[in-house]
Amino acid sequence: MMFFPPARKLGRLWAAFLLIATVLILGSFALSIVALATLLRLQQDPAAFWQAPSKADSASQRLPTPPGIYLENGGIVMRIDPVTGVVRWAYRLNVAQAPNTQLTNADSIVSVANNTVYVEKPDGYVYALEASTGRLRWRVAIGERLDMARTSKAQSSGNRLYVPGRDRLYVLRITDGHVMRTIMTPALTAFTLSGDDLYTTSGASLQAYQLPAGTLRWSAGVNADEDFTQPRMLGDTLYSAAYSQNRHVSTLYALDVTTGQQLWHSQPEEGRISDVTPTNDALYAGAYMGYVYAYDSQNGRLLWQSASSGFVGKAPEVGDGALFFTGNAAVDQDKIARARSVLCLDARTGVTRWTYTPSSPVTVDSVSVRQGKIYIDRENGIDVLDERGSILLRARARGGAQYTAIEVIL
Repeated sequence: MMFFPPARKLGRLWAAFLLIATVLILGSFALSIVALATLLRLQQDPAAFWQAPSKADSASQRLPTPPGIYLENGGIVMRIDPVTGVVRWAYRLNVAQAPNTQLTNADSIVSVANNTVYVEKPDGYVYALEASTGRLRWRVAIGERLDMARTSKAQSSGNRLYVPGRDRLYVLRITDGHVMRTIMTPALTAFTLSGDDLYTTSGASLQAYQLPAGTLRWSAGVNADEDFTQPRMLGDTLYSAAYSQNRHVSTLYALDVTTGQQLWHSQPEEGRISDVTPTNDALYAGAYMGYVYAYDSQNGRLLWQSASSGFVGKAPEVGDGALFFTGNAAVDQDKIARARSVLCLDARTGVTRWTYTPSSPVTVDSVSVRQGKIYIDRENGIDVLDERGSILLRARARGGAQYTAIEVIL
Protein backbone atom coordinates (compact mmCIF):
# COMPACT_ATOMS: atom_id res chain seq x y z
CA MET A 1 0.00 0.00 0.00
CA MET A 2 1.50 3.36 -1.10
CA PHE A 3 1.81 6.26 1.31
CA PHE A 4 0.92 9.80 0.21
CA PRO A 5 1.80 12.80 2.42
CA PRO A 6 -1.10 14.95 3.55
CA ALA A 7 -2.11 17.72 1.13
CA ARG A 8 -1.06 20.40 3.64
CA LYS A 9 2.44 18.95 3.86
CA LEU A 10 2.70 18.79 0.07
CA GLY A 11 1.76 22.46 -0.08
CA ARG A 12 4.51 23.36 2.37
CA LEU A 13 7.08 21.33 0.43
CA TRP A 14 6.02 23.01 -2.82
CA ALA A 15 6.24 26.48 -1.24
CA ALA A 16 9.71 25.70 0.13
CA PHE A 17 10.79 24.48 -3.31
CA LEU A 18 9.54 27.66 -4.95
CA LEU A 19 11.30 29.82 -2.34
CA ILE A 20 14.61 28.00 -2.83
CA ALA A 21 14.30 28.22 -6.62
CA THR A 22 13.52 31.96 -6.43
CA VAL A 23 16.52 32.60 -4.17
CA LEU A 24 18.79 30.65 -6.52
CA ILE A 25 17.54 32.54 -9.60
CA LEU A 26 17.86 35.95 -7.94
CA GLY A 27 21.26 35.03 -6.56
CA SER A 28 22.47 33.94 -9.99
CA PHE A 29 21.18 37.21 -11.47
CA ALA A 30 22.95 39.25 -8.79
CA LEU A 31 26.19 37.33 -9.31
CA SER A 32 25.94 37.96 -13.05
CA ILE A 33 25.63 41.71 -12.45
CA VAL A 34 28.60 41.66 -10.07
CA ALA A 35 30.63 39.66 -12.59
CA LEU A 36 29.77 42.09 -15.39
CA ALA A 37 30.64 45.11 -13.22
CA THR A 38 33.91 43.44 -12.24
CA LEU A 39 34.78 42.76 -15.88
CA LEU A 40 34.05 46.34 -16.87
CA ARG A 41 36.08 47.66 -13.94
CA LEU A 42 39.00 45.43 -14.85
CA GLN A 43 38.86 46.68 -18.44
CA GLN A 44 39.02 50.28 -17.18
CA ASP A 45 41.92 49.92 -14.79
CA PRO A 46 43.04 46.57 -13.32
CA ALA A 47 45.39 48.24 -10.85
CA ALA A 48 42.66 50.45 -9.44
CA PHE A 49 40.22 47.52 -9.17
CA TRP A 50 42.37 45.55 -6.80
CA GLN A 51 42.51 48.34 -4.26
CA ALA A 52 40.65 47.78 -0.98
CA PRO A 53 37.06 49.13 -0.96
CA SER A 54 37.73 51.23 2.13
CA LYS A 55 38.48 54.96 2.10
CA ALA A 56 41.80 56.06 0.63
CA ASP A 57 44.82 56.25 2.91
CA SER A 58 45.97 59.83 3.51
CA ALA A 59 49.58 58.67 3.08
CA SER A 60 48.93 58.32 -0.66
CA GLN A 61 48.71 62.13 -0.88
CA ARG A 62 52.50 62.12 -0.97
CA LEU A 63 52.47 60.12 -4.22
CA PRO A 64 52.59 61.85 -7.63
CA THR A 65 49.30 62.60 -9.35
CA PRO A 66 48.83 60.21 -12.29
CA PRO A 67 48.27 61.75 -15.75
CA GLY A 68 44.64 62.13 -16.65
CA ILE A 69 41.70 64.24 -17.70
CA TYR A 70 39.87 64.70 -14.42
CA LEU A 71 36.28 65.81 -14.69
CA GLU A 72 32.84 65.90 -13.11
CA ASN A 73 29.79 65.48 -15.29
CA GLY A 74 26.21 65.00 -14.12
CA GLY A 75 27.27 63.96 -10.61
CA ILE A 76 29.93 61.49 -11.76
CA VAL A 77 33.65 62.20 -11.21
CA MET A 78 36.08 60.33 -13.44
CA ARG A 79 39.64 60.06 -14.68
CA ILE A 80 40.07 59.59 -18.41
CA ASP A 81 43.34 58.37 -19.89
CA PRO A 82 44.72 61.36 -21.86
CA VAL A 83 46.17 59.08 -24.56
CA THR A 84 43.55 56.37 -25.11
CA GLY A 85 40.37 58.02 -23.83
CA VAL A 86 39.66 55.01 -21.58
CA VAL A 87 37.83 55.81 -18.34
CA ARG A 88 40.20 54.69 -15.59
CA TRP A 89 37.69 55.12 -12.78
CA ALA A 90 34.34 56.72 -12.10
CA TYR A 91 32.89 57.80 -8.76
CA ARG A 92 29.25 58.82 -8.25
CA LEU A 93 29.01 61.60 -5.69
CA ASN A 94 25.51 60.60 -4.59
CA VAL A 95 24.64 56.94 -5.18
CA ALA A 96 20.99 57.57 -4.30
CA GLN A 97 20.63 60.19 -7.04
CA ALA A 98 20.61 59.50 -10.77
CA PRO A 99 23.07 61.51 -12.90
CA ASN A 100 21.69 64.94 -13.81
CA THR A 101 21.62 65.08 -17.62
CA GLN A 102 19.84 68.42 -17.84
CA LEU A 103 22.66 70.66 -16.59
CA THR A 104 23.52 73.58 -18.87
CA ASN A 105 25.48 75.68 -16.36
CA ALA A 106 28.31 75.14 -13.93
CA ASP A 107 27.40 72.59 -11.25
CA SER A 108 30.86 71.90 -9.85
CA ILE A 109 34.46 73.08 -9.72
CA VAL A 110 37.27 70.52 -10.05
CA SER A 111 40.88 70.99 -8.97
CA VAL A 112 43.70 68.47 -8.63
CA ALA A 113 46.73 68.44 -6.30
CA ASN A 114 48.56 66.02 -3.98
CA ASN A 115 47.21 62.93 -5.79
CA THR A 116 43.76 64.22 -4.86
CA VAL A 117 40.78 65.39 -6.89
CA TYR A 118 38.85 68.13 -5.10
CA VAL A 119 35.26 68.67 -6.17
CA GLU A 120 33.27 71.69 -4.96
CA LYS A 121 29.48 71.54 -5.27
CA PRO A 122 26.92 74.36 -4.99
CA ASP A 123 25.23 72.78 -1.97
CA GLY A 124 28.37 73.49 0.07
CA TYR A 125 29.90 70.01 -0.03
CA VAL A 126 33.58 69.51 -0.85
CA TYR A 127 34.75 66.05 -1.90
CA ALA A 128 38.30 64.71 -1.94
CA LEU A 129 39.01 61.61 -4.05
CA GLU A 130 42.25 59.72 -4.49
CA ALA A 131 43.39 60.63 -8.02
CA SER A 132 45.01 57.26 -8.73
CA THR A 133 42.04 55.07 -7.77
CA GLY A 134 38.95 57.28 -7.41
CA ARG A 135 38.39 56.19 -3.80
CA LEU A 136 36.84 58.71 -1.44
CA ARG A 137 39.24 60.38 0.97
CA TRP A 138 36.65 62.56 2.69
CA ARG A 139 33.53 64.63 2.22
CA VAL A 140 32.70 67.74 4.23
CA ALA A 141 29.94 70.37 4.29
CA ILE A 142 31.34 73.83 4.95
CA GLY A 143 28.00 75.33 5.97
CA GLU A 144 27.06 77.60 3.05
CA ARG A 145 26.34 77.40 -0.66
CA LEU A 146 29.27 77.83 -3.03
CA ASP A 147 29.43 80.03 -6.12
CA MET A 148 30.06 77.89 -9.20
CA ALA A 149 30.46 80.88 -11.55
CA ARG A 150 33.74 82.11 -10.04
CA THR A 151 37.08 81.70 -11.80
CA SER A 152 39.12 80.74 -8.72
CA LYS A 153 39.21 77.10 -7.64
CA ALA A 154 40.06 75.62 -4.26
CA GLN A 155 43.84 75.80 -3.82
CA SER A 156 46.18 73.88 -1.55
CA SER A 157 49.31 74.99 0.30
CA GLY A 158 51.16 72.60 2.59
CA ASN A 159 48.59 70.65 4.58
CA ARG A 160 45.82 73.19 3.99
CA LEU A 161 43.11 73.54 1.34
CA TYR A 162 41.57 76.99 0.83
CA VAL A 163 37.93 77.04 -0.28
CA PRO A 164 36.22 80.39 -0.97
CA GLY A 165 32.80 81.19 0.50
CA ARG A 166 30.87 84.46 0.24
CA ASP A 167 32.62 86.42 3.00
CA ARG A 168 35.42 84.13 4.10
CA LEU A 169 37.97 81.57 3.08
CA TYR A 170 37.59 78.15 4.66
CA VAL A 171 40.88 76.49 5.59
CA LEU A 172 40.52 72.70 5.46
CA ARG A 173 43.05 70.08 6.52
CA ILE A 174 43.83 68.10 3.38
CA THR A 175 44.13 64.75 5.18
CA ASP A 176 40.55 64.62 6.53
CA GLY A 177 38.70 67.79 5.44
CA HIS A 178 38.46 69.20 8.96
CA VAL A 179 37.77 72.96 8.89
CA MET A 180 40.81 74.30 10.75
CA ARG A 181 39.78 77.96 10.65
CA THR A 182 38.20 80.68 8.51
CA ILE A 183 39.72 83.90 7.20
CA MET A 184 37.25 86.75 6.95
CA THR A 185 37.30 88.32 3.48
CA PRO A 186 34.13 90.45 3.11
CA ALA A 187 32.29 90.17 -0.25
CA LEU A 188 34.91 87.75 -1.59
CA THR A 189 34.70 87.27 -5.36
CA ALA A 190 38.05 85.62 -6.24
CA PHE A 191 41.44 84.77 -4.77
CA THR A 192 44.97 83.75 -5.71
CA LEU A 193 47.40 81.87 -3.49
CA SER A 194 51.18 82.07 -3.78
CA GLY A 195 53.01 80.31 -0.96
CA ASP A 196 52.04 82.17 2.21
CA ASP A 197 50.72 85.17 0.28
CA LEU A 198 46.97 85.40 -0.30
CA TYR A 199 45.40 87.91 -2.69
CA THR A 200 41.63 88.43 -2.75
CA THR A 201 39.18 90.63 -4.62
CA SER A 202 35.89 92.06 -3.39
CA GLY A 203 34.19 94.51 -5.72
CA ALA A 204 36.45 97.52 -6.25
CA SER A 205 39.07 96.33 -3.72
CA LEU A 206 42.05 94.00 -3.97
CA GLN A 207 43.66 92.85 -0.71
CA ALA A 208 46.85 91.03 0.27
CA TYR A 209 47.01 88.79 3.37
CA GLN A 210 49.88 87.02 5.11
CA LEU A 211 49.26 83.33 5.90
CA PRO A 212 48.75 81.34 7.98
CA ALA A 213 47.58 84.07 10.38
CA GLY A 214 45.50 85.85 7.72
CA THR A 215 46.93 89.28 8.58
CA LEU A 216 46.00 92.05 6.15
CA ARG A 217 49.16 93.42 4.46
CA TRP A 218 47.66 96.00 2.10
CA SER A 219 44.50 96.96 0.23
CA ALA A 220 44.19 98.68 -3.15
CA GLY A 221 41.11 100.10 -4.82
CA VAL A 222 39.72 101.36 -8.11
CA ASN A 223 36.62 103.35 -9.06
CA ALA A 224 33.57 102.45 -6.97
CA ASP A 225 31.61 101.25 -10.04
CA GLU A 226 34.35 98.77 -11.05
CA ASP A 227 34.72 95.12 -10.03
CA PHE A 228 38.13 93.44 -9.92
CA THR A 229 38.60 90.03 -11.55
CA GLN A 230 40.77 87.26 -10.10
CA PRO A 231 44.32 88.59 -9.62
CA ARG A 232 47.00 86.80 -11.64
CA MET A 233 50.65 86.89 -10.54
CA LEU A 234 53.75 86.91 -12.68
CA GLY A 235 57.06 87.69 -10.99
CA ASP A 236 56.59 90.65 -8.64
CA THR A 237 53.44 91.96 -10.36
CA LEU A 238 49.73 91.30 -9.93
CA TYR A 239 47.46 91.72 -12.95
CA SER A 240 43.70 92.11 -12.87
CA ALA A 241 40.88 93.55 -14.95
CA ALA A 242 38.09 95.74 -13.58
CA TYR A 243 34.71 96.06 -15.26
CA SER A 244 32.57 99.19 -14.91
CA GLN A 245 28.88 98.42 -14.55
CA ASN A 246 27.95 102.00 -15.49
CA ARG A 247 30.25 102.57 -18.46
CA HIS A 248 30.31 98.94 -19.71
CA VAL A 249 34.08 99.04 -20.22
CA SER A 250 37.00 97.10 -18.76
CA THR A 251 40.38 98.44 -17.61
CA LEU A 252 43.47 96.35 -16.91
CA TYR A 253 45.62 97.09 -13.84
CA ALA A 254 49.12 96.10 -12.76
CA LEU A 255 50.01 96.26 -9.05
CA ASP A 256 53.19 95.71 -7.08
CA VAL A 257 52.77 92.47 -5.08
CA THR A 258 54.69 93.81 -2.08
CA THR A 259 53.03 97.20 -1.61
CA GLY A 260 49.85 97.14 -3.72
CA GLN A 261 51.00 100.29 -5.52
CA GLN A 262 49.48 100.68 -8.99
CA LEU A 263 52.17 100.38 -11.67
CA TRP A 264 49.97 101.14 -14.67
CA HIS A 265 46.47 100.85 -16.06
CA SER A 266 45.32 100.38 -19.64
CA GLN A 267 42.92 102.41 -21.71
CA PRO A 268 39.33 101.18 -21.16
CA GLU A 269 38.03 98.67 -23.71
CA GLU A 270 34.38 98.04 -24.47
CA GLY A 271 32.83 94.94 -22.90
CA ARG A 272 33.41 92.74 -19.86
CA ILE A 273 36.84 91.19 -19.39
CA SER A 274 36.45 88.45 -16.77
CA ASP A 275 40.04 87.18 -16.54
CA VAL A 276 43.57 87.82 -17.84
CA THR A 277 46.58 85.71 -18.85
CA PRO A 278 50.00 87.25 -18.06
CA THR A 279 53.20 86.14 -19.81
CA ASN A 280 56.69 87.59 -20.03
CA ASP A 281 55.89 88.92 -23.50
CA ALA A 282 52.35 90.22 -23.14
CA LEU A 283 49.14 90.30 -21.13
CA TYR A 284 46.17 88.68 -22.92
CA ALA A 285 42.45 89.12 -22.30
CA GLY A 286 39.13 88.59 -24.05
CA ALA A 287 35.96 90.70 -23.80
CA TYR A 288 32.60 88.92 -23.54
CA MET A 289 31.10 88.41 -27.03
CA GLY A 290 33.83 90.67 -28.38
CA TYR A 291 37.52 90.78 -29.18
CA VAL A 292 40.76 89.37 -27.80
CA TYR A 293 43.45 91.88 -26.79
CA ALA A 294 47.19 91.80 -26.19
CA TYR A 295 48.91 94.42 -23.98
CA ASP A 296 52.50 95.18 -23.17
CA SER A 297 52.89 93.68 -19.68
CA GLN A 298 55.41 96.39 -18.73
CA ASN A 299 53.28 99.47 -19.39
CA GLY A 300 49.77 98.41 -20.46
CA ARG A 301 50.12 99.64 -24.05
CA LEU A 302 47.74 97.89 -26.48
CA LEU A 303 49.75 95.69 -28.87
CA TRP A 304 46.93 94.32 -31.01
CA GLN A 305 43.22 93.61 -31.15
CA SER A 306 41.87 90.51 -32.87
CA ALA A 307 39.18 90.36 -35.50
CA SER A 308 35.70 89.78 -34.08
CA SER A 309 35.78 86.35 -32.46
CA GLY A 310 32.64 86.13 -30.35
CA PHE A 311 34.84 85.47 -27.32
CA VAL A 312 33.19 83.64 -24.43
CA GLY A 313 34.66 81.87 -21.43
CA LYS A 314 37.88 81.92 -19.49
CA ALA A 315 41.07 83.83 -20.25
CA PRO A 316 42.98 82.70 -23.35
CA GLU A 317 45.40 79.80 -22.93
CA VAL A 318 48.96 80.29 -24.19
CA GLY A 319 51.15 77.64 -25.77
CA ASP A 320 54.02 77.56 -28.27
CA GLY A 321 53.52 81.09 -29.60
CA ALA A 322 49.77 80.77 -29.93
CA LEU A 323 46.57 81.72 -28.07
CA PHE A 324 43.64 79.34 -27.65
CA PHE A 325 40.15 80.31 -26.50
CA THR A 326 36.47 79.49 -26.88
CA GLY A 327 34.51 81.69 -29.26
CA ASN A 328 32.10 81.98 -32.19
CA ALA A 329 29.40 82.26 -29.54
CA ALA A 330 25.68 82.15 -30.21
CA VAL A 331 22.89 83.10 -27.80
CA ASP A 332 20.66 80.14 -26.90
CA GLN A 333 16.98 80.01 -25.96
CA ASP A 334 17.85 80.95 -22.37
CA LYS A 335 19.61 84.09 -23.68
CA ILE A 336 23.00 82.74 -22.63
CA ALA A 337 25.96 83.03 -24.99
CA ARG A 338 27.45 79.59 -25.71
CA ALA A 339 30.75 79.08 -27.51
CA ARG A 340 30.64 76.80 -30.56
CA SER A 341 34.33 76.73 -31.52
CA VAL A 342 37.91 76.92 -30.34
CA LEU A 343 40.08 79.53 -32.05
CA CYS A 344 43.86 79.64 -32.34
CA LEU A 345 45.58 83.01 -32.84
CA ASP A 346 49.19 83.94 -33.39
CA ALA A 347 50.28 85.31 -30.00
CA ARG A 348 52.54 87.94 -31.57
CA THR A 349 50.16 89.35 -34.20
CA GLY A 350 46.64 88.23 -33.26
CA VAL A 351 46.08 86.71 -36.71
CA THR A 352 43.82 83.62 -36.73
CA ARG A 353 45.73 80.39 -37.42
CA TRP A 354 42.81 77.98 -37.32
CA THR A 355 39.31 77.40 -35.96
CA TYR A 356 37.99 74.09 -34.67
CA THR A 357 34.25 73.47 -34.55
CA PRO A 358 32.96 70.03 -33.44
CA SER A 359 31.22 68.07 -36.20
CA SER A 360 27.87 68.28 -34.42
CA PRO A 361 26.59 71.62 -33.07
CA VAL A 362 27.47 71.41 -29.37
CA THR A 363 28.52 73.86 -26.67
CA VAL A 364 32.26 74.25 -26.07
CA ASP A 365 32.93 75.13 -22.42
CA SER A 366 36.68 75.50 -22.08
CA VAL A 367 40.07 74.77 -23.60
CA SER A 368 43.33 73.68 -21.92
CA VAL A 369 46.81 73.47 -23.44
CA ARG A 370 49.24 70.87 -22.08
CA GLN A 371 52.52 69.75 -23.67
CA GLY A 372 51.58 70.73 -27.20
CA LYS A 373 48.08 69.23 -27.10
CA ILE A 374 44.77 71.08 -26.87
CA TYR A 375 42.08 69.61 -24.61
CA ILE A 376 38.57 70.81 -25.39
CA ASP A 377 35.77 70.45 -22.88
CA ARG A 378 32.65 70.20 -25.02
CA GLU A 379 29.07 69.13 -24.45
CA ASN A 380 29.03 65.43 -23.46
CA GLY A 381 32.73 64.82 -23.90
CA ILE A 382 36.35 65.79 -24.49
CA ASP A 383 38.16 66.41 -27.79
CA VAL A 384 41.97 66.39 -27.99
CA LEU A 385 43.70 68.25 -30.84
CA ASP A 386 47.28 68.66 -31.99
CA GLU A 387 48.87 72.10 -32.39
CA ARG A 388 47.53 72.33 -35.97
CA GLY A 389 43.93 71.80 -34.88
CA SER A 390 43.64 68.20 -36.10
CA ILE A 391 41.63 65.79 -33.96
CA LEU A 392 43.65 63.20 -32.03
CA LEU A 393 41.07 61.76 -29.65
CA ARG A 394 37.39 61.94 -28.76
CA ALA A 395 36.22 60.76 -25.33
CA ARG A 396 32.67 60.72 -24.02
CA ALA A 397 31.81 61.84 -20.49
CA ARG A 398 29.66 59.29 -18.66
CA GLY A 399 27.38 61.64 -16.77
CA GLY A 400 25.48 62.68 -19.89
CA ALA A 401 25.23 66.33 -18.79
CA GLN A 402 25.98 69.22 -21.11
CA TYR A 403 28.26 70.94 -18.61
CA THR A 404 31.58 69.44 -17.52
CA ALA A 405 34.13 70.66 -14.97
CA ILE A 406 37.61 69.62 -16.11
CA GLU A 407 41.26 69.63 -15.04
CA VAL A 408 44.05 68.17 -17.20
CA ILE A 409 47.18 66.75 -15.52
CA LEU A 410 50.07 65.37 -17.61
